[in-house]
Amino acid sequence: MTRGVLLDLAGVIYDGETAIPGGVDAVARLRHAGLAVRFVSNTTRSSKQRVLERLEAMGLTVTEADVFTPAHAAREWLLRNGRAPYLLVHPGLEPDFYDLPATSAPSSSAMPERPSPMRC
Repeated sequence: MTRGVLLDLAGVIYDGETAIPGGVDAVARLRHAGLAVRFVSNTTRSSKQRVLERLEAMGLTVTEADVFTPAHAAREWLLRNGRAPYLLVHPGLEPDFYDLPATSAPSSSAMPERPSPMRC
């Protein structure tokens, strides 16, 4: 028996800043059917908070636990494993890493999937 659904964001729920027609209603129907709904994204340019804000602006009620992003997963791994990163990330991801310990001798690195304006 299906207990939950994972939905990709880009191309399923939104296209850029625009909600895909019927997406918000489909999420409501899934929830009304008693299914847990979680959202996944492979974005390497938007912080988890920005993704949450975008979804809420489109009319979705979401919590931080409902959304999974690669930057947040990397942050959690770094914290769990006591690693101090040297970040080479898009400026939009900086909020996901702001509270990690700073170091001059990194034990890990995090890089985006493709070249983009980066800050070190």
